[in-house]
Amino acid sequence: MKNSNKGISPIVIILIASGVLILAGGGWYLYHTNIKSNDKIPIQNPQMVDETANWKIYRNDTYGFSFRYPSNWFIRESSNKTSVDFPNQNL
Repeated sequence: MKNSNKGISPIVIILIASGVLILAGGGWYLYHTNIKSNDKIPIQNPQMVDETANWKIYRNDTYGFSFRYPSNWFIRESSNKTSVDFPNQNL
């Protein structure tokens, strides 16, 4: 007697559908569990500190530029040159 049934048997279809549903349900559970656990972690916004707030500003109107420099540096200008003196520190 020859088996004339072609295609996939109903039991295989049920097993595949069950596997897909289990994987989808597990993924949904993990996704929502992860979201809820992230909601419990407080987010702290670090305060931005401007490290250059107390710096001085050097402006050169002849060449049209300016820059900020630490308040413990000294800029000396003369008629033919400009120099910057800074304290002896490990930079």
